[in-house]
Formats: sequence, structure tokens, C-alpha cells
Amino acid sequence: MNTDYPYSEEKLLQQVAQSDARAFEQLFHLYKQRVYQVALQMVKLAQPAEEVVQEVFISLWHHRQELGGIQSVTAYLFRITRNKAIDQLRKQTADARMKQAMWLEISEKEMVFPEPPAAELQQLINEVIDTLPPKRKEIFLLSRNHDLTYKEIADKTNTSINTVKTHLLLAVREIKAYLGRHNYTCPILIAITLAA
Repeated sequence: MNTDYPYSEEKLLQQVAQSDARAFEQLFHLYKQRVYQVALQMVKLAQPAEEVVQEVFISLWHHRQELGGIQSVTAYLFRITRNKAIDQLRKQTADARMKQAMWLEISEKEMVFPEPPAAELQQLINEVIDTLPPKRKEIFLLSRNHDLTYKEIADKTNTSINTVKTHLLLAVREIKAYLGRHNYTCPILIAITLAA
């Protein structure tokens, strides 16, 4: 025991049990670093470990009447520290789950945009179709309005099947980009409207 403290550990516990604040302060200074080290090993972070130390000594003071019968201060403090560290870990886990749930809820709210009515979406699609180059517009409308195959469109427009595929791909990309600039990004609704 450190000679700075006038009591033996046993006497110190007896004095704390009798509500001696000076003896409690001495007990705190004698064991706080050891309690902190055990807590830090368990909770892994300094701030929660410091909270555990506070909780351990607060609990010790609240239950000071029980200290008279304690044989080993170290074992007693280790048991309290372990229990408080487990409580702290549970709290951290609960806090992390709550934060995750809050972020998930916020993310979902931020990602959900009201979809436009189909008529409004169709109007935007018609606007962008009107801006397509003439050959691309013709190929796209033949595919969309007449449900022709690539070969049928190629025959009708005197182009190759690969050219038809390229024009259709570029048309769909331009339409999606245009709709994206107007904040309409629902792929299912766009696909249904494009197929209509």
C-alpha cells in the first residue's frame, strides 16, 4: 500500500463503510488507475473507460455500507468494473444501433422522391424525343410505336441491325439523362413509359 495513505486497505474500507469522505477519496486515488486499465481493456475507448471509472466509484459510494465485509478490495472492484464495463458496452451497442437506425431512416427519406404522374413523365419523354437527331428519332419511334424487330426497322430505314441497336441505345440514354436532369429517376416507371 502507498505510504501517502494513513489507513491500511482493510481500515480504509471500514472508514468508507462509515461514510468517511476522506477515506473514500483515498480509496479512489489508490484504485482509479487500475479500474481505468481494466475498463479500457474491455471497452477499448478512453472516454467510455473514464465513464466506467466514475460509475464504479459512484456505485461503491452508494453501496458503502456493504464494504465492511469485503475481504479483497481488488476482487470487489474488479467485479464492479467488469459489470459496469459490460453495461457500457451494451449502451454503446444500443447507441450504435440507434444511430444506424436513424441514419437509415434519414437516408431512406432523402432517397425517396415522389414520382411524377405518368402523363407528366410522358410529356418529358416526348420533349426529349423531339430533340433526337432525325434518324435516331425515326428508329426509336418505329421500335416504340410499332413494336418492330431490329431487322424490320433496319429494312424500313435502309440501315444495318447494328446501327438500329446503336441508335436505340443512344436514344434511351439521352431520354434517361434528360429525365435525370428533371429529377425523375425511377427506372421501372421510365421503362414502363418508354415501352408504352
